[in-house]
Amino acid sequence: MLFFLIIAAVIFAKKSYSCRIFSLLNIEVNGLSSICMVSITFVLFQLYCGSLFWKLGILTALFMAGLCIATLIVNNLTLRAKLLPLIYFLWMIVIFILFINLGELARIKNVEYIFYLYTLACGLITGTGYPVFAKDLLKNKFETKNITAAIYSSDLIGAFLGTLICGIILIPFFGIPYSLFAILMLNAVFVLKNLAS
Repeated sequence: MLFFLIIAAVIFAKKSYSCRIFSLLNIEVNGLSSICMVSITFVLFQLYCGSLFWKLGILTALFMAGLCIATLIVNNLTLRAKLLPLIYFLWMIVIFILFINLGELARIKNVEYIFYLYTLACGLITGTGYPVFAKDLLKNKFETKNITAAIYSSDLIGAFLGTLICGIILIPFFGIPYSLFAILMLNAVFVLKNLAS
């Protein structure tokens, strides 16, 4: 928890980074949140359903379907509102719902459908972010030709860090409830920081 408090303090230090760097950091945190939630969903699926490996294709397909659907829909909307805080708020809602219902999962008869829904939700939130991040990068004077590469590489950096943090530190040492709490707090910091900027 101390580690995440230090990260929060660095993020809130207004003069320590430019708007352009913060735009990329937004994308990285979205990628980190996405991979962490998918990883936790996969672990819980294996725990409660015991059949992850032959159903991994279904979970991955649902994530990719959500990613595609949300990107297409949001990309065709006229975005005028400040949507960056909304993306992190959506992450907070999904994480919080899973966090408060962890104890109930064992009592649900067809629990695998809950995990399918969560994987789809993770894809939808991740995909919602891409057009929003593209507009944010344009606003912060990124060249149009570099926007796709900036989003893709920043998202992959976040996913790489999320895989390491979630797979090597959070889940093994702190368990799933504290892992969810840590990701929830990280997204709360980004809601507040994006509202303030």
